[in-house]
Amino acid sequence: MSSTTANNPPYAWSVCMKDGSVLPVGKSGGYTGHVWPVRNSVNLVISKSGTGSGTVSSDGKINCGSMCIGMYSRSLRVTLTAEAIGGSTFAGWSGGGCSGTSSCTITMNSDTTIRATFNLIPASSSKPATEGN
Repeated sequence: MSSTTANNPPYAWSVCMKDGSVLPVGKSGGYTGHVWPVRNSVNLVISKSGTGSGTVSSDGKINCGSMCIGMYSRSLRVTLTAEAIGGSTFAGWSGGGCSGTSSCTITMNSDTTIRATFNLIPASSSKPATEGN
C-alpha cells in the first residue's frame, strides 16, 4: 500500500484472524477484522493576525511568513516563539493550547492550528507640556 493511502484514513486492510493474511477491505477469508494505519506525523499550522508584524519560529524548524505549515512526529514537544518587529507588539497566542505572550510549548498529538496576534504600538496621544501655561 502506498504511503499516501496509509496516511489518509479511512483506508483500511482486512486481516484474516485465522491465518494472518492481509486482504482488501470487503474480501472475506475467515474471521476478519479491519486495521487502520496510524499516521506517524501531524501538521502544525500557524497563522498570524492583527495590525502589526512579527515572526514565529519553533526549534529552528519553522520560520513563518503570514502562515506556515510544519510536519512533526507524533508526540514531539514543540516550542513556539513569537517576536514582534517594526513598531509592533506581540499580543498573544490562541488555539492549540497556547495562550499568553510568552513562548508556548505543545505536544504534537494531532493536527494543531495556532494563531499569533501582532498589533501596532499606538502612537503616543499625549502632548508635551508647554512652559508658561
